[in-house]
Amino acid sequence: MPDATPILSADAEKQILAAASSGFTQVMNAPADQEPAWAKPAIAILAMLLLVGVIVYSVVAKDHDAMMLCIGSVISMATGAGNYYLGSSSGSARKTDLLAASPAIAVPPAA
Repeated sequence: MPDATPILSADAEKQILAAASSGFTQVMNAPADQEPAWAKPAIAILAMLLLVGVIVYSVVAKDHDAMMLCIGSVISMATGAGNYYLGSSSGSARKTDLLAASPAIAVPPAA
């Protein structure tokens, strides 16, 4: 059985969680045009680090269930990325950019 000694003190853990949640709240509440450039890559990197951590754990602990969970997560992430870049989200973003760049058109009143 692994040693249950915590790596961080309780105070250090609380400070880290408070800083992370504060930054996450600021990013989530920011308007789309004011979103920091680092937000999306940081979320992607965090997700990948968590996945790598679970993979390492499953190999070291020889936990078959955790490994199956990781395989399902990788498949899910690949499907989500493919759907975004090849699906409606990409087309919707492109449409929004085209509409923003197009000149305004006057609509005649209904007869």
